Amino acid sequence: MKIVTDAVLRDVERLSERTGEAAARVKAGADCLDVESAGLVVEHLCESLEAVWGMLAAVGARVQQITERETPEQAGRSTMKLMGSAAVHLELGCGGLTLAQHVLMTGRADLLRVERGDDL
Repeated sequence: MKIVTDAVLRDVERLSERTGEAAARVKAGADCLDVESAGLVVEHLCESLEAVWGMLAAVGARVQQITERETPEQAGRSTMKLMGSAAVHLELGCGGLTLAQHVLMTGRADLLRVERGDDL
């Protein structure tokens, strides 16, 4: 179990580092992007959000599982309230990512229309 946990934490840490590097490159090179390149960046960011959503949903489900397994007598009432609050916020975060992905994909679709020369 410890080996799996350590591997998961290393992978997520690596993801965070790579995301920071990519963010710096995008910010530095944004002025050079044309419509097609901007659309591809948005598309890849949406794919990344989908992956983040999946990871967050799995973590949220685990937090919910731990919360349901514990009793107030074992963990204490304030701890149970905090765990419940954490589970709700993680679930809301998943919803926020879903909304963000939808909005970004709508923007991506508009960029594709521009690339094709479509009118409204």
